[in-house]
Amino acid sequence: MQHAVKLVAFDMDGTLTRSELFGIKSHRAALQDFNLPPLTDEQILSVYGTKAHDYMPTLLPGLTPEQIHQYLVAVGKYQLAFAAKYAQCYEGIPQALQTLKDNGYTLAVCSNAHMDYIDVLLNTMGIESFFHLKQPLNKGSNKVASLQNLIKETNASAAVMVGDRTFDIEAAHQNGILCIGCTYGLAPKEARHADILVDFPAQIPFAVEQAIGKCE
Repeated sequence: MQHAVKLVAFDMDGTLTRSELFGIKSHRAALQDFNLPPLTDEQILSVYGTKAHDYMPTLLPGLTPEQIHQYLVAVGKYQLAFAAKYAQCYEGIPQALQTLKDNGYTLAVCSNAHMDYIDVLLNTMGIESFFHLKQPLNKGSNKVASLQNLIKETNASAAVMVGDRTFDIEAAHQNGILCIGCTYGLAPKEARHADILVDFPAQIPFAVEQAIGKCE
């Protein structure tokens, strides 16, 4: 008899990976390539996890669509190179993932990034083997649809989203599930609007038990 699937979907930036270790370098290198005005660390990190074309008009106003495209291509190139060298997960993430896997949960990545970015990060951080599924952002889609795809693909009987941004919470709620907010991530103020809060990764397995229990 097939066991019921209990899905835990993880955001990437600010939830699994410390994006500041490579993200700031990536944008600074691209800014230099195109002789663009400097950005603060806070400005750069505030957009991580957000869809690129949503944040560009605010991050670097005045650029043409072609300039935006060229800039994003450059950032993407630098991100892959720097992530492969500098990426680290938050302390306690591997142990939390192992606990969840041992407890029979199906783990997935649900990110607004492309698959090559997800793959490089998971490989560099040494946590790829924990995940059963990886859901990148499909063209013209959003995180609500990405999470919906994962739930449908796994035929999950219960699910929870783990993330640190407003759109993680919205994706969870629009799919009828709870969101665990990671206040240790890039957007702690946004994360605090989630249903269950964790201040460090070691709390995630217990939070998942709480969330899944409420779904069943």
